[in-house]
Amino acid sequence: MKKKLKKRSLILIAVVFILAALSATVIALEVKDSLFYMNTPTFINTKALGSGTHGFTVSVKGNLDSKKDYEAYMFTLDKNGSLSVTFNHEETTESILEGWRVTLYCVDETDEDWYEYQELTYFDAFWNDVTSSWGETGLKKGTYVVLVEPGELFLPGDFDLTLSFTPTESFEKEFNDSKETADILRLNRLIYGSSGQRTGESDIDYFKFELTADTYVDVSFTHDDDKLPQVGWIVRLLTEDNQEISSFASRYQDTTLNTGKINLKPGTYYICVETQVQTGMTYRIKVETGISETTEFEINDTPEKAEVFPENTIVSGSLSPKVMGLDKDYFRITLEEESYVTINFTHAFDEKEFDEDYNGWNVRLLKKNDDGTLTEMVKRISKWNDEGVSITGMGLPAGEYYILVDADSMRYTSVPYELIYNCNHDILYEHESNNTKETANEVEVLKNYYGTLISTDMNFDRDYYKFEVTEDRNIAFQFYHDYTSDSSLAWIATIIDENGNEIKQVQSAKNDYVVSTGVIELKKGTYYILIENDLYSSEDTYWFRIIA
Repeated sequence: MKKKLKKRSLILIAVVFILAALSATVIALEVKDSLFYMNTPTFINTKALGSGTHGFTVSVKGNLDSKKDYEAYMFTLDKNGSLSVTFNHEETTESILEGWRVTLYCVDETDEDWYEYQELTYFDAFWNDVTSSWGETGLKKGTYVVLVEPGELFLPGDFDLTLSFTPTESFEKEFNDSKETADILRLNRLIYGSSGQRTGESDIDYFKFELTADTYVDVSFTHDDDKLPQVGWIVRLLTEDNQEISSFASRYQDTTLNTGKINLKPGTYYICVETQVQTGMTYRIKVETGISETTEFEINDTPEKAEVFPENTIVSGSLSPKVMGLDKDYFRITLEEESYVTINFTHAFDEKEFDEDYNGWNVRLLKKNDDGTLTEMVKRISKWNDEGVSITGMGLPAGEYYILVDADSMRYTSVPYELIYNCNHDILYEHESNNTKETANEVEVLKNYYGTLISTDMNFDRDYYKFEVTEDRNIAFQFYHDYTSDSSLAWIATIIDENGNEIKQVQSAKNDYVVSTGVIELKKGTYYILIENDLYSSEDTYWFRIIA
């Protein structure tokens, strides 16, 4: 709330009791304006109280005798610091009725003819609250007014008002409600803040810090335990151009939350603390920094900002928490030639969720198309309590690809992960996508060809291979894979002619090392090998050969 008032002259008085509760001398100020239309404010000489050195505590006595009555107290601070306001009244009957309202205003004297009053915070004192207060409020040096006025259900009587001020640079300084007015935050040092209550709006606190080198930051947000499940604050880490890096919701019962270690490049960053439910609690923020332990740097939430991912190089990262939406980590792969690519994703156990069988990460391989769009080729899900997943060998044409790591649900972990991929050019392998006869890979006799059935969600992979028989002859087809003890049927291999007629079919269980069609008599012509999942699927690498 802002009120413009005619400027008045202030007559200073001496107050002699330092750092003690006292009754301040009332002096009349010549005020004619809409706020102080009945009584003139009491001026408190804070310099006489030692505000510039040790701070002060001062008590004043007042009385409201009608619904239109009020008391106002004006004071000037010559240092930055924190102020707490306490309101006491005589014990009354048990009631939760609002008897008084205590409001703190900042006075802007920059205009020659007018004062401008800007509401900083207020609290309501109830009949059954002998003592009421509103925590601490961070203030810059300047002039302020505390206004005591009747609440919705007024109760006449005397009151005591106590102001306690502590000079400090470790408390936020209102107004810091925008990036432009953000408080400077010193790295690796605690800064304190509070959530001012204002008429018709919520307090927002901005803090600003600079990074001069590549480093990780870990933003922690702490407060006392109020035992309540309500969300009190939303805390966001932002770039200079307002992109959200990370965010979390802090409930009153969440005494400590943090972003986890996030790698950032040099630049200017902001922390925004947005009050959700009014509270007088003080919170604490700390931005810890150090040498990067992972190689991923935020923000890499889009393909355009993806980091280059060299072959046979371990990259490590983590998913930053976000209140709305999910963190996405993109890594760019460029294949200069056709390659047989294998990707491995590993992570540590999440100690807090060790026994939980929740899906933790999605690991996706995306292909960049000629028109710039992306096609998802494969997705793997890694659970919190596993050690990771692999995208087994895929034959990929030359081009640009992306590995995308994101969370599988809104409940996810920031435990670090590692990625590595390698390319193999020493074997004959399946070239994706060969899901149809028209895109079948051409193969020759007496050579081993490697492939994998890689499915995406409900799109099941099918691998087609094409070979030519130049004259009537006998062949045999042999299908191999690594042995496991599982007896589940995993693969079906079918020889078909160019019209789709089945010539011969074999099934392979996971505990089969090799299965064979035996001798097949084929006429001259074109034939296909179709490999697909049986009753159970497997993404283990298989290989086959045609014997003639």
